[in-house]
Amino acid sequence: MQAQALNTNQIHDELRNTANISPWVQKILAKQPANTELLIYIDQFDELFTVVAQEHRKPFSILLGKIAETERLRTVLTLRADFYHHCLDYPPLDALINAGHYSLKAPDLPAVMEMITGPAAVAGLSFDDGLPGQILRDTGCEPGSLALMAFVLSELYNACQPSRNLSFAAYDAFKGVKGAIAKRADTAYNGLDSDAQNAFSGIFKELVEVDPERGIPTRKRATKACFTSSPAAVRFIEKFASNEVRLLVCGDPDKKEDAVEVAHEALLTHWPRLHDWITERFDDFRLRRQLQHAALDWGAHDQADAYLLSQERVMEARGMLRRIDYEPTDLEQLFLGPIDPERMLEEINDPGTPHERRALIGVRLALIGDPRPGIGLREDGLPDIVWCKVAGGKITLAEGAETFAVDPFYIAKYLVTWVQYRAFLEDPDGYPSPGWWTGLFARHPEPGQQFQKYANHPVDNVSWLDAMAFCRWLSPRLGYEIRLPTEWEWQQAATGGDPSKEYPWGPWNSAFANTYESDLNGSTAVGLYPQGAAPCDALDMSGNLWEWCLNEHERPKQSDRGGDAARVMRGGSWSLNRSRACAPYRNGRNSDLRYFDVGFRVVCSSPVFGNADH
Repeated sequence: MQAQALNTNQIHDELRNTANISPWVQKILAKQPANTELLIYIDQFDELFTVVAQEHRKPFSILLGKIAETERLRTVLTLRADFYHHCLDYPPLDALINAGHYSLKAPDLPAVMEMITGPAAVAGLSFDDGLPGQILRDTGCEPGSLALMAFVLSELYNACQPSRNLSFAAYDAFKGVKGAIAKRADTAYNGLDSDAQNAFSGIFKELVEVDPERGIPTRKRATKACFTSSPAAVRFIEKFASNEVRLLVCGDPDKKEDAVEVAHEALLTHWPRLHDWITERFDDFRLRRQLQHAALDWGAHDQADAYLLSQERVMEARGMLRRIDYEPTDLEQLFLGPIDPERMLEEINDPGTPHERRALIGVRLALIGDPRPGIGLREDGLPDIVWCKVAGGKITLAEGAETFAVDPFYIAKYLVTWVQYRAFLEDPDGYPSPGWWTGLFARHPEPGQQFQKYANHPVDNVSWLDAMAFCRWLSPRLGYEIRLPTEWEWQQAATGGDPSKEYPWGPWNSAFANTYESDLNGSTAVGLYPQGAAPCDALDMSGNLWEWCLNEHERPKQSDRGGDAARVMRGGSWSLNRSRACAPYRNGRNSDLRYFDVGFRVVCSSPVFGNADH
């Protein structure tokens, strides 16, 4: 058929109206034999879904449908198999493909070799001996290898100009396939808008993993659904999967999955931007894979505790999740347990959270860094105390029926924690200083051993003498007197002065305190039972640890600061049942002895500064 001059503007105008396709065809074929047909060949039809804007796809598909119905007009499309399913969303395209299609399998090695040498021979080019085979070995047979090979040959041709011989020297000069990959990746990346460039990390964290045995990065397949919520990520993937780049491949025709993966593992090691990014996160990728395998192993063994990670390993995994922004599966999340502080605090406030879960949350908060005020230290390194105001009143003790007037005062919301007490121990002018023990009948040469060595757990294994020395040390540093409460002050805080209150919250509820009934066999972090708060908002005034009081047990009115008489303890502990944790219950022990289930809480008459709840 001889070419003929046509008014392109006229054709464009006519094509805008699909009804005019047939006259347009007849005009082109007017001087041709009656059996002549017009062929429309559309190569790389998949770019309709990667390059063409969404609003133009449907009109174009309708146009092709009309073309398929037009006499003396044949249409041939070439379409990548991984884009076949997109055509099903457009009825005209679906009908066009179903009218007849022919699948082409990937070429074998001899065919690929012919692709390298054949066109070169036609163009009068020659290769150094062995160079075509080297290029074939370097590009491989992976998805996207043909596009990469074409790019490498183009680079080789340009590097050899004006010579007609394609040489090893030129190939090595741009570092062959590896150098071509880096150049192509940088060119594609630099052609993206800034938002798409910033999607880099979010994309490759789903496409890269580390082989722990070989210690190398490997590619990983991800579903395209992982990225659809980010238009920037979609633009990045479409660019890198386009025909002119082909460093990512989309889809798995064999499995009929809409997947994304790296086309060449060489991209992971020979694109400097990606290689450096992987190197910085190598250990995190390895830990992610270990987490995935460990969670599956745990699930396969009926979620037995023996297959759980240590607390330290969980914290390592938590750091990894944050650094590479990895979203664990439901099984992995269950396997790791509580790791998000905000969610953990929500669980604490849920009355239905079981004792074991509360105890675990307390440990995790300690390892992460407990964010709750009143539990740690201030910026100056002193204990951060949240004060709760207690109204005055009258308290009648259970034994002896003695009645005491209580003036208004402030009580700490929490027992003194291990990290707060440790500030006393680590201060050179703290525990070792003899001044804090003046007037006391004895002085311990060494502090006791803490049993629960978590920062947010109450200090335990302390004597009444230890608690007194701590108060004396802290008072001048805060600028007002800190002391132990008398037992009538303690009871006023625990009950609000209401003699009918058996427990700080009212009638017994086993979910509101850590006593023997909780079966935890140890203390928990402070403040894990907000449902059991006292009327003044102080927590743990029932259960967890016994609390030293200022006065003597046998002579309550005697609260001299240095005698060796047994001192009162209140509130019960994890080691005893609920009967010992009720608000009126009095207990007493030797003031110079330490006990694994005893701690203390402090009071003051009026905090000069700091955090006071009114």
